[in-house]
Amino acid sequence: MSAHTNPLDASASKMSPDILSSPSKTQPINALQYRIRRCRPKLVTRVSSICVHGITRSVCKTCDPVGYKISRIRACVTGGLKRVSVVKCKKTLQYLGVPSFDIMIQHFQRKMDVYNAKNPQGLQMTFDNIHIDHIKPAKAFGDEINHYTNLQPLLPAINHRKKASWSAMDELYWFENIKNNTDYADIYLSTCEHVDTTQDNYLAQKRSKEHISTPKMTKDELGDELLEWQDDKPTDKSEYFDSILCNLRDIPNFSLQSDDIDSKDVAFRVSAKSLIKKQIDTFLDLGLNRSVDRVNNIFLNDATFKSNQNMVMAMYTLEKIKRMQAHAATLDYALPNAKTVPACVCLLHDLVEVFNADLHESARIKVSDLSLRQNQYDEGEEIEITDEMWGLFSYNCRAIKKRPETRRDLITVIFTLAQKIFGKWFTDKKVTTSKNVKNKTKCYNYVGNSTFLSVYVRLTDWSKHDLSDFEPAMVSKFKLKIRQRRDVGIDKQIRDAHDPVKIKEKEKLDQNKQLLEDKVKQLREDEVKQKRVLLSIEPPAKRRKTSKTDALSQKEQI
Repeated sequence: MSAHTNPLDASASKMSPDILSSPSKTQPINALQYRIRRCRPKLVTRVSSICVHGITRSVCKTCDPVGYKISRIRACVTGGLKRVSVVKCKKTLQYLGVPSFDIMIQHFQRKMDVYNAKNPQGLQMTFDNIHIDHIKPAKAFGDEINHYTNLQPLLPAINHRKKASWSAMDELYWFENIKNNTDYADIYLSTCEHVDTTQDNYLAQKRSKEHISTPKMTKDELGDELLEWQDDKPTDKSEYFDSILCNLRDIPNFSLQSDDIDSKDVAFRVSAKSLIKKQIDTFLDLGLNRSVDRVNNIFLNDATFKSNQNMVMAMYTLEKIKRMQAHAATLDYALPNAKTVPACVCLLHDLVEVFNADLHESARIKVSDLSLRQNQYDEGEEIEITDEMWGLFSYNCRAIKKRPETRRDLITVIFTLAQKIFGKWFTDKKVTTSKNVKNKTKCYNYVGNSTFLSVYVRLTDWSKHDLSDFEPAMVSKFKLKIRQRRDVGIDKQIRDAHDPVKIKEKEKLDQNKQLLEDKVKQLREDEVKQKRVLLSIEPPAKRRKTSKTDALSQKEQI
């Protein structure tokens, strides 16, 4: 053979029918072939990517067991990112924090071995019958939650019941024992259940909790329960309404069935409930039915409760909101910064500032009041927002696809973002009789709803707020200083009534007062007795002054 002869020529192909210099029509489909590219042999398979089981070969647990496990892990990471609206921009291994998938598979296998040792044969875990679960739920946190120490295998029945439940005790246990701890090999379910992770016990505990829970009620039935709760009648939803009340007034929440109930907390709850009832009566006397409906919906609707809690953001100064946003960015596993309420309110401030540029003072809008008439500004005037503003808005509100180019478009963007933060009816959008002749579109007036802020102000405990964080106009408009002094007085009165030191001082003062009253009473009784004694003794005969007639009669007798 010549020195320049290709080793993979026709003669060589005859000796090895499975290795060819080019594809052959007579060659079987499944035969492996070599193609010469840049003088380097490369293996070319003519095997289909679909396996005999009808699925992609790389994810088939029979044809490629390792690839199947890796595909499950990839899907878990991608799903976790989608739940928090984060675009996947890194390799899966970078999110997991491991150099290879082998470490991840070994991590799962070790957890399954520990679990299988505690359970009978019928409840064993394998890669074929598990779900990959985020210990700390992905729906509530950022992309770092996909770190491999936060992932665990779970049987489907357990995972469906676990859902995304998480509490402060879970957070504490997770931070101290699970976070970045490669040695933690147990299956964690929820508070106080990490000791016994058998499926039978866990599902039995869940079934017992569901058995005592009340069935889902309609809105009318829940409204009737709320009226009974307001009248101090026992209902099945009393604990639910009490928890909302405690969140509204920022007071400790507790269950009436617990053994260690603090009398001071009970007094705070009773005081808060009486205040709510008093405010409802005040609204009814003034004919403010819309305010009454707002208060009731706070207890009946989760979205209304959330929007009411966000009302304070419309009253804060921009400096306070920026401090809150900076603090949120430092929290471990916090939501993406663009998703937090302070970030949305900061964006709303920026958009309002852009809209108010070059406008007359009477036409300028505020974050707390978006009232604007169509004839106060030129809808077609061109306006420009920064790429950062538009990116943040698109991330939070995906309903508007077109970037605003005019004032009309920008006020629509502001209105949509305010609805997302403060609720659907924070600002009313009303169609006007006039129309845009050029674009043949409707024109709108925007009317701010002061009811929302008024209800929030009346239901809030201002003793727990620093008024320097609020806009001076808000402090003056709603008389927050007067409300703060009133709430501070109520708070001090309740605390003093349940403070052991104050109670002893009061008892001592009461005793001294009682002793003083007894002493005064005894002195008065002694004085009365002394007078009676004096009155009981016959007084000595008084010498009368003799008159002239008496003197004459005496002389005559003589």
